[in-house]
Amino acid sequence: MAVLFFAVSPILSAMQGTAGLGMEQMKKAFFIICMFVHGYASILANNSLKYDEEVIKEHLTRAYRGAILATQDEIK
Repeated sequence: MAVLFFAVSPILSAMQGTAGLGMEQMKKAFFIICMFVHGYASILANNSLKYDEEVIKEHLTRAYRGAILATQDEIK
């Protein structure tokens, strides 16, 4: 897992600045987001879901916001 986070550290740093989280909290949020995106990719790759860019965009935006808010809640 550490190798994954090392490979995406520039992305994590950029996201960390906009989310207002520490690096460890950002890693947690990023992992949640990755699992959600991977699930969508798997469902789409198996043709189990009709591709609808607007719906997927909305869901991924909500997943991102939810992961950030959940991680921020842990800090409080």
